[in-house]
Amino acid sequence: MSEHNTNDHKNHDHGYGHYILIWFALLILTGLTVAVAGINFGNLTIITALAIASVKSFFGVKGIYAP
Repeated sequence: MSEHNTNDHKNHDHGYGHYILIWFALLILTGLTVAVAGINFGNLTIITALAIASVKSFFGVKGIYAP
């Protein structure tokens, strides 16, 4: 059997401030999504929606896998 060393895993301990900042950024981007939904960009509407969604997904992943 192989030996499992528990010291190989780093403990990333950080406070609630990090999660609050991520939540605030996602809240702002959700407001931006709602605001932009009422504007007709023509052919750029889908690209704008995907760009905002991409930024929101980045912040979501950053919040889960925070250093």
